[in-house]
Amino acid sequence: MKKLLSYIKQEWKFLLFIVIMFFVLTVKLPYQVYGPGGKIDLSTRYTGEEYKTEGSFNVTYISSYPGTLPILGLSYIFPNWDIVKNDDIKYDNETTEDAIKRDKILNDLALSNATYYAYQRAGKDIKIKESKIYVTFIYNGAKTDLKIGDIIISADDTKYSNSQELANYIKTKKENDTVKFKVLRNNKEVDCYGTLSNIQDNIVIGVAFNIVNEYENVSLKFKSKSNELGPSGGLMMALYMYNSLTEEDISHGKDIYGTGTINTDGSVGEIDGVKYKIVGAYRKGARIFIVPEGNYEEAIKLKEEKKLDINIINVTTFDDALNKLKELK
Repeated sequence: MKKLLSYIKQEWKFLLFIVIMFFVLTVKLPYQVYGPGGKIDLSTRYTGEEYKTEGSFNVTYISSYPGTLPILGLSYIFPNWDIVKNDDIKYDNETTEDAIKRDKILNDLALSNATYYAYQRAGKDIKIKESKIYVTFIYNGAKTDLKIGDIIISADDTKYSNSQELANYIKTKKENDTVKFKVLRNNKEVDCYGTLSNIQDNIVIGVAFNIVNEYENVSLKFKSKSNELGPSGGLMMALYMYNSLTEEDISHGKDIYGTGTINTDGSVGEIDGVKYKIVGAYRKGARIFIVPEGNYEEAIKLKEEKKLDINIINVTTFDDALNKLKELK
């Protein structure tokens, strides 16, 4: 002990420097840094294809870095790196962990919707094996102990097969009525409640639900990774699966990059961070990029500002994407 104390007294400046450097290099400030991401060739993630493609379908993503001081400093040097407050990527009444949970659920939802639509559009039988109703958002002022990520087992001792049935049941209640929920949380059953109140002139519990389905008779299997978040890969997954289930090669031998959500009716929704995805994809060799209609103006502005030699294709639906891919022959 005496030797240790003696060493500390002699080397305190050096030890203080080590502590300061540890803080500077590792402590995370309440920021994220977003930058150009990369691409995932979906043929490397799927198995069970009936038909192969001569080209490729590529999901694009944003690179996100923790807000340490070195990373924040680099954001002023590297082009296309932007500092984003953690408060800007989550809602006021939730934690960053809640936002990550929601984005993971939405990623699963994208795969669920893409699978359903691709099989339906390809004329293949698809049956629901299991449905899970997730809590994905809780409004400020909601009187409930439900948490984001909870899986609804029952409401007032009744099980519901989809979120619309559950929503319809809740609509039968009036202000100050309380609904008893049983949920699955961290693999444990938990009893919860939700009391209806007036939120934004609506009598509601103040909770948003999303349903994620698993299907029977699905040969195409997707290998997901835990760090993949959000719904923006839905359109490209649907295109790849449809291409794998039908004889015609809709890629026409070209490498197709893109982004956009997909709904079970085939409609395509806009996404956040399209500029990072386009720049990142361009660096990976992308020359064809599909974007939702809602992101088209931003994408064209980026293309012109950075003088990118890339064909930006705007779509509103899955069939719209199919038709515009035909024009690439």
